[in-house]
Amino acid sequence: ELTNHYAHSKWLAIDEGVDAFLCSHVIQELTAKYKKTPSFIVVDHYALGAPWESEFNQSIPVLSVDDLSDRQHNCTWLVDQTFGKQAKDYANFVNSDCIMFIGAEYALLRTEFYNIKKVFERFPPATNNKLKVLITLGGVDLDNVTGQLLSLLSETTLVDQLELTIVAGGANPHVVNLKIQCAELPCEAKLIVNTNEMALLIANHDVAIGAAGSTSWERCALSLPSLTVVLAENQKTIAKNLDLVGASINLGHIEDI
Repeated sequence: ELTNHYAHSKWLAIDEGVDAFLCSHVIQELTAKYKKTPSFIVVDHYALGAPWESEFNQSIPVLSVDDLSDRQHNCTWLVDQTFGKQAKDYANFVNSDCIMFIGAEYALLRTEFYNIKKVFERFPPATNNKLKVLITLGGVDLDNVTGQLLSLLSETTLVDQLELTIVAGGANPHVVNLKIQCAELPCEAKLIVNTNEMALLIANHDVAIGAAGSTSWERCALSLPSLTVVLAENQKTIAKNLDLVGASINLGHIEDI
C-alpha cells in the first residue's frame, strides 16, 4: 500500500520510500562501477517529493524540477520554468536553504535553440505563399489530440491554403492512423516521427499548434506565433499566462475547440 498521498501519487507504481531505496541501490552500483560519485541528482516526477529527496540530499545534491508547487521538497536546487510563477509560490514547500530558479527566464532549452536564435530573425509570412503550420502535441499523445486537430483542420475553409508538418514521438500509438489522415488531407501534410531538428522546424514554420508544456519555451525562444492546446492540468497556467501577454492564443482543452 502506498504511504505517499500527493495529487499524482498514482503515477508511481510503488511507495515513494521504496523507490528511493531502489534508486539509491542503483546509484551505489554505478558509483562503484565508475569509481565516481554523482555531482548531483535530477528528479522530475509529480509523485516524488521531500521524503524521496531527503534520502539523497545530505550526501549528493538534488536538483528538483517541478511546476505544480503542491508538495514538500527537500532539495539543493528547485527549478520551475513556468511563465508567471514566482518564488513565493514555493515559500511553504521548500527547505530554508533551497536555491530556487522560478520563472520562464530559467527555461530549460537545448543548445540548438540558443545557437539558432543568435542568427535567426523571424519575418511575417508572405501573403502569396501557403501558411506553414507546425503541429506538435508531445511525444506520446495517448488521446490522439493530433488526430483530432487534423480532423478539425480538414473541415475548415482555409485548409487548402496550409502546408502542415506534424511531429509525433516514437511512443505515439497513433502513428499509422496519422499517416493515413495526412494522406487524405486536401493540402500538403508531412508526418515526422522522432526528430532531432525541432529548432530548425520551429524556425522554418509560420505558426504552430502545440501543447502548452515545455515546448512553449522553444517556440517563444524563436518567436513562433502559436495556438496552444491544454493537454494536462499543469499546462493551464502556462497557456493562460502566455495568452495574457500575447505570446500565444490559448485554445483550451481539445473538447473546447
